[in-house]
Amino acid sequence: RKTAEGIEERDIGRLKQILDSMGVTHFDPKVLGALREILYRYTVEVVHDAIFVAQHARKRELDIQDINLAIKLKVQHHREWSPWSFPDESKGPGGGLARSYSQRPDKKQLEAWAKKKNAVPLPNVPNKVRVPLPPEQDCLIKPNYTIFPRAKQPQQPLLGQQQQQQQQQQ
Repeated sequence: RKTAEGIEERDIGRLKQILDSMGVTHFDPKVLGALREILYRYTVEVVHDAIFVAQHARKRELDIQDINLAIKLKVQHHREWSPWSFPDESKGPGGGLARSYSQRPDKKQLEAWAKKKNAVPLPNVPNKVRVPLPPEQDCLIKPNYTIFPRAKQPQQPLLGQQQQQQQQQQ
């Protein structure tokens, strides 16, 4: 029987091996905890997706095909909603920047995106000599107003002024 601590130690040991294989030998110990959290979160998401796939196929238990399909759908879906893509309002708020797991696009894909983005001309800058401000509806430069003006209170002289007035009257 394995304990939770034994499983955590095993996972941390494997994460250390992965970091060592990548040439990362010096790191904050908190890095292992963060990587373990990401690993667990990703695993839970894949298992939930696999359960959905199995239920859709009217299966009673998960199999490796469900897991593989869930991973494939997560990567494929994420390519469409990749943080590497440019914001696109047709994909909802944020333009698809909400997902967090994906493969990086290859150089050709990046060049295609750059060509598409750079094809859009920049807006002309007006030749007016003024401070560039956002559109008027977004500015906070309108005059202030009050709905109910406050009643003016009589000004009271400051203490030093009261003493001067008393001395002048004497």
